[in-house]
Amino acid sequence: MEFLTELAKEAISKLGELAVETTVKQFEYMTHHKKIIADLKEEHDKLEGVKEALQGWMDTKSMNREGIEPNIQKWLNDVAAFENVLRSFYEDKVKMNKKFFGGKCPNLTYNYSLGKQAAKSIEYITRLKEEKNEFQLISYHKAPQLLGRPSLKILKAWSQGKKS
Repeated sequence: MEFLTELAKEAISKLGELAVETTVKQFEYMTHHKKIIADLKEEHDKLEGVKEALQGWMDTKSMNREGIEPNIQKWLNDVAAFENVLRSFYEDKVKMNKKFFGGKCPNLTYNYSLGKQAAKSIEYITRLKEEKNEFQLISYHKAPQLLGRPSLKILKAWSQGKKS
């Protein structure tokens, strides 16, 4: 019986810890939203650097007529789409700075929303960077492009050149 009592105490203790952690995290979204947004901008800048380096590598390979893995282009497209979402987030939500009572009181619900969205964006950026790290930057030579059927003019000129 004593074993069950200890097990119940441990379970209740663990549940209490989880509840406190979750509550603190939710509270931090509201109170530390500016820091979370600053962290988001920093992570976004790092992602931008990775994207530019990868795009430069791709451009070089394309100029050398080498093929690239399609997942790399998909990743770049995903980053570009996410950057559009971030641009909208910065312009529409962060710059608004909504407050209550003629600007005297902060809108805690709005701050919570900003903090939570910024935290989720940081998680997405982290996932994008992890995906990029899994890429093997391999290129391959493309097969030469086949020309269409030669025109009659070219065939006549070629046959006349052979007869001479």
